[in-house]
Amino acid sequence: MKKLLSLLTATVTGIVALSSAAAFTPQTNPDFSYNSMFADGQPITYTGTQNGWVTVEDGQMKLGDEEFVSIGFTNYSHSNASYEFIENIMLDAKRAGFNVIRVCDMVSRQYSDGLSASSESWKMESNWVQTDFIISTAEKLGMKVLLDLSTFRKYFYERSPRVDSYDPASFVYWDEVVDFITQRTNTFTGKKYCNDPTVFSYAILGEPVPFGGELNDWSGGENASRNAKDVTNAILHIAKRLKEKAPYALIQTGGLLHIIDHDGFKFTITSDDVENWGLTLPAGSQQYYTDVLFNSSYIDYATIHIYPINYANPMSNYFDENDQFKPEMGSVWEDLDDYVDRWAAFGKPLMIEEFGIDRSYANDAQAGNYMQYCFDKMTAAGIRHAIVWNLGYGKAFDVGPQVPQVWNVFQSFANSWGTTSIQGLPFGPLYPCRSENIEREALISDFESEGTVYVGGGNQVVGEASLETGTSTHGDKSIKMPVNLQNAYGWQDFGLSIENNVQISDYDYLAVDAFIPAQLGSIYIRMGYKADWVGYIETDDSYQTNYLIPGQWKTLYLPLKNVATNAHGSCYFEEGEPAANAYVNTMEFSIRNVTTTGDTYILFDNLRLVKVK
Repeated sequence: MKKLLSLLTATVTGIVALSSAAAFTPQTNPDFSYNSMFADGQPITYTGTQNGWVTVEDGQMKLGDEEFVSIGFTNYSHSNASYEFIENIMLDAKRAGFNVIRVCDMVSRQYSDGLSASSESWKMESNWVQTDFIISTAEKLGMKVLLDLSTFRKYFYERSPRVDSYDPASFVYWDEVVDFITQRTNTFTGKKYCNDPTVFSYAILGEPVPFGGELNDWSGGENASRNAKDVTNAILHIAKRLKEKAPYALIQTGGLLHIIDHDGFKFTITSDDVENWGLTLPAGSQQYYTDVLFNSSYIDYATIHIYPINYANPMSNYFDENDQFKPEMGSVWEDLDDYVDRWAAFGKPLMIEEFGIDRSYANDAQAGNYMQYCFDKMTAAGIRHAIVWNLGYGKAFDVGPQVPQVWNVFQSFANSWGTTSIQGLPFGPLYPCRSENIEREALISDFESEGTVYVGGGNQVVGEASLETGTSTHGDKSIKMPVNLQNAYGWQDFGLSIENNVQISDYDYLAVDAFIPAQLGSIYIRMGYKADWVGYIETDDSYQTNYLIPGQWKTLYLPLKNVATNAHGSCYFEEGEPAANAYVNTMEFSIRNVTTTGDTYILFDNLRLVKVK
């Protein structure tokens, strides 16, 4: 574990000293508790209904007797994220009007975290408990889930022996994947995926490269180009298996990126090249591979991905002097009507399963204008199914409430398209310390008056911290620490120094509520603590947890001992463990501000110890 935090000493810079008693013994406060945002007796109100299976009838998605309209999002960090992060991003999405989540990286930890991509490791229970949790949370929020199997292409590439996803020899592995997923019983809801209408659809192999290439030739890497006929045969084999194992769900190819080529027939095949996967094409006819796929009876709706033309160009080529997107750079967006009409002839609605803009090169106004352009094009073409890449609190393609120019576009079209919305969700603690899991809490400081904690540390703390009135989670006050964020994407350190040692032997977490202002970019927090002034333990920075989201109070949890991962327990990892009778005297933070630099502040409230059941 990298020790990136600088340890605080007795002399702390930029602090407010809160005078303390001679000794401190934490006492359980029976009145100090939160409710889980999904606690029993706390109704969640949303308009519309998501109950039942989505069907396709006469070229239209239906939910019961009504048209089903979807605005969805992808979040590519949820496979590594804490339950806290999952709940927050789904709540933000629901408040904005999103009603579908695309889950696409269920097994990415196998290769992104250096774990073995063996023939069986993709079945690792912790991967699927994460997915269980997403599905159960979606059900509670009245959202639908699209499970995307595209991650297995990379998994098969990384595993040993390597497997070509388009090789007929891989079909036995694909059958195993389909059977495992569709027949899995959700550990939160008790429902099999195949029997759960929340899991309304499966995507297979998005963004295949159909420019030709030999099977098992890896010169092009994990997503090497293959012949269109091999791509088509593989996708339709998997689609047929999904139809057999999840007969009520809608099946789609995964979003296709290389679609009809107006300059020639690069991506065409004859029906003789493809086995009879439910096709109705005339024998011997030459067709675009997209048409062969979308015309199959095993594929319920058409899906494509759209990005601006020649995306490697500088962003200055895409926007005019008023930050408006240039239509000539729109690629497929400018021909959207043609595609809708083409595939509607097969009785298939069209979903734009992925679109977005890289904010590393586009400012917030440009990103907002591009999203407006995309939704305008979809609306004009009669498309009512769209999934954004990517909902998140970072940079790159991430967009969220921290980018109001984009967020306002989502909310506007959610209203005009008629997707569901949610109101009045309470503030609450997030996994792992939901109210039903908490045995007791011991308050160290609620920052209502002078007490037992120093605040500060690190060269980014500027000025003195002070008690703040009117913004808090418990009582009337919180502690305000002025900070200067010096480097975007850089780690910077500060801490809460407890003047007198606090015994932690009978507690599992050190917790504190934190808040950053709405105009700030999101911040990722890695936390640590010192025990008895000699030991030091910090959370694993490879595990994504404890994001601070602009304008929202968040509870940050620091494990005080090794906490095992289990079906409904913590998903935190750390190094080391204190002695049974250890005392903690410093809670330290390393912050990684994602987008913003300059002077700002962080609020803290309710520093406490937590014991879980």
